[in-house]
Amino acid sequence: MRREVHCSWIVSLIASGVVCGIIASQNILLAARTVWLIGAMILVIFCFMHRRMYIVIVAVIAGGVIGLWRGTELRQALLPYDAVIGR
Repeated sequence: MRREVHCSWIVSLIASGVVCGIIASQNILLAARTVWLIGAMILVIFCFMHRRMYIVIVAVIAGGVIGLWRGTELRQALLPYDAVIGR
């Protein structure tokens, strides 16, 4: 548990979490508030400050929250077109 994780691994885990969060946003509705983004960014900063093995889970969760936030924001932007599509 005391092994240090390289920064590139943390970046790749956050990116994987973002992709998973965007995919999950198709089924999970999250209130697209800036608070979620700020909280996730605090977790990302925490990940880079404490590069230990247990941070791997925190990095994926932070990326997932960022992805959910972004995906939900995009879904809400496309809601007005739901009435037009499918006619």
